[in-house]
Amino acid sequence: DGMALVAADFSQVEFRVLAALSNEETMIETFLAGGDLHDTTAARLFGDEFTPAQRRLAKGVGFGLIYGGGVATLARQAGVGEFEAKLAIEKFERSYPRVKRWTRQVVDGMKYGDPIVVTPTGRRIPLDRQYDYRAVNYQIQSLAADVFKGALIQLDDAGFGPHLLLPVHDEVIAQAPTEEAEGFAADMASTMSGTLAQVPITAEGEVLGHSWGAKYEEHAHV
Repeated sequence: DGMALVAADFSQVEFRVLAALSNEETMIETFLAGGDLHDTTAARLFGDEFTPAQRRLAKGVGFGLIYGGGVATLARQAGVGEFEAKLAIEKFERSYPRVKRWTRQVVDGMKYGDPIVVTPTGRRIPLDRQYDYRAVNYQIQSLAADVFKGALIQLDDAGFGPHLLLPVHDEVIAQAPTEEAEGFAADMASTMSGTLAQVPITAEGEVLGHSWGAKYEEHAHV
């Protein structure tokens, strides 16, 4: 009674990590300007007048890169033919050449070197050489996870510890007095935000209400 659930979650953190690891200028410029990377990608792939379907396809290409999905997976998830999916991937690679160069270096390192992924924070992750493409995912997800764990420590250091309830992927659930909930969520997000190399890592806060599922109930009725 008298308490509300609040959440703070990172915005596009995997893509921000990818931008930092690959030093991809266009991605970095988008994040520095406070833009939406999926909009930027769609515009580079399909022009400024891209459709919602084209934005979904552009977004899918990016997530396919991060999670190791290929042409068939992208085509299925985006609801397009494999030729269109393959073309979108090729356009993505041309639009972000440093990403392509970095991913090739990571995969080649697994093919011809020791099958151990060494992350920027020093984690050593064994990899079956036949799944060398997963090395890209391991690099991105591991560093994103460490950024998140660092944010939890920052929250605790800032005095939020007693209010924290649960981490969910890149989101932190907490509780706060109802009348202070909005400001509390905003302060959590501000504490979690920072930089990775030259890439801004930003978080967004929101009041969930009586339960974590409340925001999903709201969206379901829209």
